[in-house]
Amino acid sequence: MVRAVLRHAGALRIDHIIGLFRLWWVPAGMGPTDGTYVRYDHEAMVGVLLLEAQRAGAVVIGEDLGTVEPWVRDYLASRGI
Repeated sequence: MVRAVLRHAGALRIDHIIGLFRLWWVPAGMGPTDGTYVRYDHEAMVGVLLLEAQRAGAVVIGEDLGTVEPWVRDYLASRGI
């Protein structure tokens, strides 16, 4: 999907880039307060994203205006996002 998008764009802006790191999951039939964060392999997710961006000569922009742990911003900056 990323490769297909980047065929038509020189940049990709990802809203809520924290979603590459974690998502809030709520079990079916439960309320929002019954959920928990499920973490992802962010290095793999970001790696694939940047590989495809590099192949396309594109820039990746990550929106981080929510509750984002400071180390996430540092990590994204170190990867050029």
